[in-house]
Amino acid sequence: MGGRWYCREHEGLHLQHPRNLERLAEGIRVENECWIYRRSSANEGPESEDYLRGDYAKFYPAGTGSGTNRKGYVYDSAWPAHRALWVMLMGGTALNRQLDHLDDCTAGPRCCNPAHLQPVTEYVNKKRGVARREVTNGKRTRTVRECGPRFNKEAAGNPEVRRFAKEYGLPLPAVIPG
Repeated sequence: MGGRWYCREHEGLHLQHPRNLERLAEGIRVENECWIYRRSSANEGPESEDYLRGDYAKFYPAGTGSGTNRKGYVYDSAWPAHRALWVMLMGGTALNRQLDHLDDCTAGPRCCNPAHLQPVTEYVNKKRGVARREVTNGKRTRTVRECGPRFNKEAAGNPEVRRFAKEYGLPLPAVIPG
């Protein structure tokens, strides 16, 4: 995102503050099955900028923010909200993987529901995006192979994700074992 790179091996360390998960939950609003992050009152950061490029919601981990340091350099320690929540609940993603917003996700980049995300390569992410746009525009019929699954069963069944959803009253798709 914007040239920022987080070490995948240690990215969870950036979010370890015990209040971060609660702060993210405070800012989530439900639209359909999507979890839309809209800045919580406890979230520091500039009030005028609620979203990053492409409507990706910003989340400022505890003790961070944005501004200008004493040498005049501008800094912004925002994380994409969907990525921060994925890292905290699912443990992160492998190197060279992006989180793809799947078909059941009607809010797209604003959604941070782990069941609506799947780690994929950049190539797969772009290819699925093109296929989904073509389905939306009536140029082709939807196939799982081209567009990806409707939701991520692994994430929806993850005990941490289920606990978080239950604790904060957030919807998750039913996952049939097997």
